[in-house]
Amino acid sequence: MRKEIWDRAYARIFELYGDGADLYIVDRFLNEKKAFSPFGVGEYFDEIANLIKESKETHGEKLVMKSYACSCLSAYLLGASEINPLPAHWYCPECKRVEWAEEGECVFDMTARICEICGGEMKPDGHGLRWETYIPYAQNLKREDTVPENVGDLFESMLKRHFQASVLSAAQACHRLGIETGISPEDIDLADAEVKMILLGGDLSCMMEKEAQFLESAFMTVRPRRYRELLKLMAIGHGTGTWRDNAEELIELGIAELGDIPATREELFSLIAGGGECEGFAYDVMRKTWSGHY
Repeated sequence: MRKEIWDRAYARIFELYGDGADLYIVDRFLNEKKAFSPFGVGEYFDEIANLIKESKETHGEKLVMKSYACSCLSAYLLGASEINPLPAHWYCPECKRVEWAEEGECVFDMTARICEICGGEMKPDGHGLRWETYIPYAQNLKREDTVPENVGDLFESMLKRHFQASVLSAAQACHRLGIETGISPEDIDLADAEVKMILLGGDLSCMMEKEAQFLESAFMTVRPRRYRELLKLMAIGHGTGTWRDNAEELIELGIAELGDIPATREELFSLIAGGGECEGFAYDVMRKTWSGHY
């Protein structure tokens, strides 16, 4: 069973990216497989994928997994996550060609381009997430507690254990809003001028009160011009003690720019691991910093 799942994920690479799939993609998958296989991660992702499918087909609800697992290419390939964790890139559905964007580029700031090989439309994709951040979770994964005998029990138990209630509520609200308006959230064009004006112009009416208070202050210090900057601000707002008397002061004093500040766990992990420190140390610092222990 385990081999069949990993073989299916491997085959999916070439379905998506063609027989000549970029070696970086293949190598990343093989590294994940080597690291995760001993802990039953493949079976776990397969169960999550079944849960998502069951939710959509039987209950008419869309589940979106929110966890470190979204940083895993194997989760994406198996259908457990719809987030492509590869670095930002353009992808041609016609000839399967991949063209990598500049390091640190945000997929939401990228627009479609014409493929130089087949003339098809290349679509932006990739969120630049590090799979190594999932290693501690993989090591602590206890699958024997999450494998009911039938699909119905699987849905109920994993729904409660692995999907946050707040995330479920938000996903359900978006789903129902799409039904009422006739516009699916997935169809909203972030490149549309009116959409960008709302999201980057400081209209915080769609935010929760706590987030709105932080962003109102942040917008006075940094006026985001791209989604990359907006996402950075929102990520900083989730970190304990990251903005007040910290990033805000550094930016106001001209010591650093927004782009210099690690705002997400992946940025922090990459910054430390890239300096030659071991991954375990990088993960530990990332986790403690994010929870306010440093």
